[in-house]
Amino acid sequence: MASAYRLISNAIAFTSVPAVIYFSNARFNVQAAIDFASNRNIDNVASASSKTLSYPFVPDRSEIRKFVGFLDMLPDHKKDILILGNEPKLRDDAFLRSKKVTCADTDVSKLRESRNEMRYKNLVSDDNEKLVECEALHMSEHPLLRDQQYDMIFSFDLQLNRLPFTQWEQYFDEILAHLKDDGFFVLKMMHKPLDHAFEDQTAERIVDDWQYSKHRNDVEYLFMELLMYLYHVNVTENDTPYVRCSDVLKLVEDRCVDREWDWTENQKETFLNAFKRLREHDLTLYCNEEDVVRSYLSNSKFYFQQVAYGNDNGSKYKYTPIFVLGKQTDRVGGQPRLFAFGDNNSHPLE
Repeated sequence: MASAYRLISNAIAFTSVPAVIYFSNARFNVQAAIDFASNRNIDNVASASSKTLSYPFVPDRSEIRKFVGFLDMLPDHKKDILILGNEPKLRDDAFLRSKKVTCADTDVSKLRESRNEMRYKNLVSDDNEKLVECEALHMSEHPLLRDQQYDMIFSFDLQLNRLPFTQWEQYFDEILAHLKDDGFFVLKMMHKPLDHAFEDQTAERIVDDWQYSKHRNDVEYLFMELLMYLYHVNVTENDTPYVRCSDVLKLVEDRCVDREWDWTENQKETFLNAFKRLREHDLTLYCNEEDVVRSYLSNSKFYFQQVAYGNDNGSKYKYTPIFVLGKQTDRVGGQPRLFAFGDNNSHPLE
């Protein structure tokens, strides 16, 4: 066991997980400890959702590492975790840390099926996991959730952005009602850029820049740039405060058919296959500018504890920050609680 912990300590410097992680508090077995140090559990276990959707709609490996890092910052006695959505990898890591997990999603059968995707499903029991069929907007109405509060709540699949702005207040009221006063809400969301960022931009210029950039083999990066461009067009030209993800696929197909883009058939199919699920299950996303979102959250009785990005990359992940939010009711002397013990680079964002 001691050698496994030394392996972990040596690996910390090479991971994107914050260095204040408490491995001494986590009840790992030796294999789990080695897996964590080598990122084997993260890299080799595909989530059920990742088979059908790509980033940004499901967290990629670097974002999962962030979520796991936040989970590790919880003291050992804080065990109650709520996961909104279906992410087997995060459930795996919660069980490795002896947490009690509640998963709430609109299809409980998929939550059950996704147990097969978990590396450590043998750790799951009726005592440490509850699967609930419920929308986040209606948790207070569900008999298994209405009286429950949690030490940490995760939302990782742009769940908020799938709701019209008129439902955002209800969503956050539900989170506040089910978050303990000293708990934390970990929210991945999407924001749109400032309007001037795309004032003189065209889809053709975006594709040209992408083909000659370091991201030229990353179709997820291109998808995000085109999605934000179309969002800008919708808002400024059509006065429409949302964007449909299928519009990106249509844009790519149309430009390739008309030969406006000099793409090979393989390039086109690689892009379209990465997001083919959107043909059958289109998503409509509602986004706002980041400063507007932060102001809204602060006025919704949250405070900002930390902001992170997948792979610490402000280029690819700039539109999808991960916010760690605490409840303002937990402020002491006007200051928020520290998120972790020890020296930490995380500071509240006022």
